[in-house]
Amino acid sequence: MYNKQITLDGEWTLYLEENKNCAGFADEIRTEKDLIFRKAEKIPALVPGNFELDLYRAGKTEDPFFGMNPLLLQKLENRHLWYVCHFSFDGNAERSFLHFEGIDTFADIFLNGEKTGSADNMFISHEFPAKG
Repeated sequence: MYNKQITLDGEWTLYLEENKNCAGFADEIRTEKDLIFRKAEKIPALVPGNFELDLYRAGKTEDPFFGMNPLLLQKLENRHLWYVCHFSFDGNAERSFLHFEGIDTFADIFLNGEKTGSADNMFISHEFPAKG
């Protein structure tokens, strides 16, 4: 039995918005087009990684490992985050899965605009059907 695997590590796009600014529409976001329409802030991101490092690389924050800067980053905890990547797959989608080694504590996973799963524990891996 042949198991085809695609690694999605690398360059992604991070969209972020303050919770108070997206409270009325955050649950409606399904695609990158929705984020663009809502004018969410967009920056380059690396996966695996974390949003604080993505913000630092984009020049949006100070060095998160210097002095008291980790405490200053707490003000960013009131953000909704959406990580987006595009990829092609030519295998059997009915027998395929998205496997995450680490994902933030609370996350919803969408593939081609369809919700395929949710996560609520960042210390375990998660796997979701890649249907759609």
